[in-house]
Amino acid sequence: MKDLSSDTVNVIRKIIKVGPRSMAVVLPIEWLEKNSLKPGKSVLLKSQNNVLTILPLDDSNEKSNKDFVNVDYNKLSEEFINVETLILCGLINGKNGIILKNVGKNVEQEILSHYGNILDLDRENDNINIRFIINDLIYNNELLLKHMLGIIVELIDSISQYIEERSSLNEIINESSIEIKKYGYTLARKLLTTYNGIEPSYIINFSTALILGLIGEILLVDAISIKNKEINVEDSVILSRILSETKQVLSDALGGLVYKSYTRAKRAKTRLEKLKKTIKTIRKYSNLNKDCIDQIATLDSILRLTNKLVDMSLCNALEQLADDIGSKKIKK
Repeated sequence: MKDLSSDTVNVIRKIIKVGPRSMAVVLPIEWLEKNSLKPGKSVLLKSQNNVLTILPLDDSNEKSNKDFVNVDYNKLSEEFINVETLILCGLINGKNGIILKNVGKNVEQEILSHYGNILDLDRENDNINIRFIINDLIYNNELLLKHMLGIIVELIDSISQYIEERSSLNEIINESSIEIKKYGYTLARKLLTTYNGIEPSYIINFSTALILGLIGEILLVDAISIKNKEINVEDSVILSRILSETKQVLSDALGGLVYKSYTRAKRAKTRLEKLKKTIKTIRKYSNLNKDCIDQIATLDSILRLTNKLVDMSLCNALEQLADDIGSKKIKK
């Protein structure tokens, strides 16, 4: 019998086949007993530089990782929340998954088409059980960053192709938006599970600070350049209205973050959607000069960043989100 009480022990085990596509390694009984591990318990597999490490999980960590959020799908649209936001919120909050009630089959296919590589999904009658499958064996941190860079490079190539050939950009824009957020939130989730001392709120607040910094930089550049632009009185009224609404959205989003208030986060989301429609209408029907159009384009970019901020605000209030739409957190 091997003595596994010392710090470093080398144990050789054969790989055995346990299914058509699965293999397993038998863990030494001494190590299992030392770490109080029994059938049904979980371990953490960490892969780095071609080295696989198996770590025991304590009961509190294992229990917290079994949290599911239970949500009625029919009430999501009433709250201006989509499935994408719900999945991203679940990821960054360290949840094990989401249970969606009263879901049509078309929704199931849409979820799999966008997020099939980071989650597992099964249906029970009208309910869908979504389980996140994020670990080092599938994605390490560097690979996730490479995925994000690859998406950005592809987007740049598509923009260049559009300029040269006037090809369609709509599909690549929509797909890139989903993919960048998906892998970014997945990386945040992995950091949370790898470093047990990090709370989800730290990741959310850090990401929020980065977004606010970007918004501030854009506004500073815009403030410097606006002095040299010619904007008439009529156009200035339109711009002032958009700026005022943008300020309200930012205030509500930050209020939702600071106070973990779903009410404020929801209000920010509602105002943001309304403002986006307003800008779309203004661009389509108003006779604006070039300088004003440039200003609106800048504000539209700020709103895109603000949308990420609103998502962060909703993530920080995930528990209230589930409670507010008639559901509760359950243990699976």
